[in-house]
Amino acid sequence: MVGGTLLAFATILKLFPAVLVVVLVLQRRLRALLAFVVGLVCFVLLGFLGGGPQRTVEWAGQIFPRYAGGFGTPNNQSLEGAIYCLFRPIAVDRVPLFGRPSAAVLQPLIDNERMGIVLGYVLGGMVVLVSLWLVGRQWRQQLAGIELPASALLLITVLLVMPLVWYHYYTLLLIAYGIGIPYAQRERSFRLLLFISSIFIAFQRYWRITANLDTPLLVSFGTLGVGLLWVAFARTVYAGNPVQGVKSEAVSR
Repeated sequence: MVGGTLLAFATILKLFPAVLVVVLVLQRRLRALLAFVVGLVCFVLLGFLGGGPQRTVEWAGQIFPRYAGGFGTPNNQSLEGAIYCLFRPIAVDRVPLFGRPSAAVLQPLIDNERMGIVLGYVLGGMVVLVSLWLVGRQWRQQLAGIELPASALLLITVLLVMPLVWYHYYTLLLIAYGIGIPYAQRERSFRLLLFISSIFIAFQRYWRITANLDTPLLVSFGTLGVGLLWVAFARTVYAGNPVQGVKSEAVSR
């Protein structure tokens, strides 16, 4: 229960630690989940009482949207956000090269904002459904030894389909990469996917430079990298072929 409460406190300070709730769900730690929910509600109420209703509404309606940076921007590397950027003009502030201005507008591949929104959420929903099916299949078959890859898969799924994903959220992917090391040592295809995904995720840091090529295709490397990482772990969980000796705490008990 202490872990759930501390996770709730971390979520209040910075939203993205809430992603770790997927680990509690997968391990069926109901008491920790309950502590997280109760703690989150209590901390929110405490902030509401301390700041007052007027400041709370002002923060939620004015400050938070500016702080988040908006949905349709290269800073947002969610699957939905990346696809959305392909279907509407995107204003960017790039690193000026060759005398070009820093402010620019990237023209869409297809100028249809509604199509971009629908397509993004449809693909995001498909990723969620496939992930849940794979994890549910593991539970039904009681495949010992792949609980850690399943945890990584859920973590990656959340970082792929959340409406807003900032670059620094990717620090959580260190957990997935750590889990993947034994599988990368054994499987060449898994190792290749991990390597390529890490290159893309690192390259996302430089989207303000690639934006000089005036195409929205070259400002969403992070989404592509996380997508490849999702494919790697989805294949592993589907195969149900654990590395010998790699077991989760729940199995070892």
